[in-house]
Formats: sequence, C-alpha cells, structure tokens
Amino acid sequence: MNKKTFILILLFSLFLIAFNILYFIYIDFKGANSATWISYGFIHLSYIVFILSIFLIKKSKADNSYDIATAFVTWKYFCTAYAVGVGCIFKTTLVPQGLSFAIRDLQEPFWPLLTQTIIAVTFIAWWLASLWANEVTAESMARQEQDHQFIKNGSLMLNGIVCNTSDEKIRRVVERCYDVMSSSPERSHASVQQLEQKILDAIGDMERASRNGNTEGLTRLADDVTGMLRDRNRILQMNH
Repeated sequence: MNKKTFILILLFSLFLIAFNILYFIYIDFKGANSATWISYGFIHLSYIVFILSIFLIKKSKADNSYDIATAFVTWKYFCTAYAVGVGCIFKTTLVPQGLSFAIRDLQEPFWPLLTQTIIAVTFIAWWLASLWANEVTAESMARQEQDHQFIKNGSLMLNGIVCNTSDEKIRRVVERCYDVMSSSPERSHASVQQLEQKILDAIGDMERASRNGNTEGLTRLADDVTGMLRDRNRILQMNH
C-alpha cells in the first residue's frame, strides 16, 4: 500500500467514524429498532460500494470510461441511500408510542427494507444502462477509427510513393490515384472490406515497384488502384 492510497483510505474513513459516533450517540438517546439498523446497514453498504468504485478507477490502466460511469452511479446511489436512510432513522425513532398503530408501523423493518431495496435496484438498472451506452459508444468509436485507418494508411503510402517518384508522368498517375483515395468517403461498410484490403495490398505492390524502379508495373498498379477505389465509392453510395 503506497502513501497516497493510505491517505485516501484515511480520508474515506472520516465519514464512517463521524457517522458511527453520531449514530450511536443518537440511538443511545432515542433508542434503536430493526428499522434503524436496516437503514444503518444500507448506508454503510452504499458507501462501501462507492469507495470500491473509486479504487477501481485508480487501478484501471485501460480506458476508464466504464469505471467513471460506475463511480458516478455509485456516488448518486450513496447520496440517495444516505438521505433516505437518515430520514428513516429519524422517522422511526421519533414516532411517539401514543400514536395510532398504522403510524407506529413505520418502526417495522419492512418499509426501510423495501425503500432501500427499490433504490438499490433502480441504481443497478441505471448502472447497467450506463455500461450499455458506453459499450455502444466504444463500438461506434472503434468503427470510426477503423474507417479512418483505411483512408489514412492508404493516403500515407501513396504520398510516400509520390515523394519518391522522379518521373513526372508516373508522378501524375500516382497523384491521381492519391487524389481519389484522399477524397473517398471515410465511412466504410462490410460489403467493401475485402476490396479495401485488396486496395491496400495493391498499394503495397506499388511501393515495391517504386523501389525496384519498375515504372511500367507502377503505372499499371496505380490505374488498378484508382479503378478499385472508384468501385469502392460506388458501392458505398449504394449502401448508404
């Protein structure tokens, strides 16, 4: 355990110490019942869940969007459980014995147990919905990044060929191919994935032809890539 973690544990412990001191002083004066102990337990449970979510964020080394969502939900859960729990503690201990049986039923454990269970289930559903939304967002971002990679990688490869080509005629052919690539839609589709891989393979062949000084092969491959890029763009227009 490092120094920062130790200090964080002490900081989180302050609430538990203060709450327990006040709680036991209060019940020593007012008296306790099953309803107050249930509220007491759920307050501690919600606080422990919140603390655990904080330590999950500290230990996570990957994308922590899920952990942040969890910490936010558990913080709101703790605040709600605490407010309701403290309210139940005061309510159940302040009911005079002379009141009607229906009002004194508030001292029974059923109502705080039901209330805290509903709160817990609600926040679990909220947490799961947050995780689902984050998963959808992550998948969308991954697809966008994958779409960007085709245009980005292809353009970089073609630009390198242009820079290394001294023949003006061949340079214009490759530049035309580069222009078609850079102006192509970034958003991809499953129907063109194989074609995209074929295009990248052909550009790789262009790089080898450029290094070997195979001008005829380079020109032919550039025309082939240009044609395949236009085919890709037509397919994308039909699918979007």
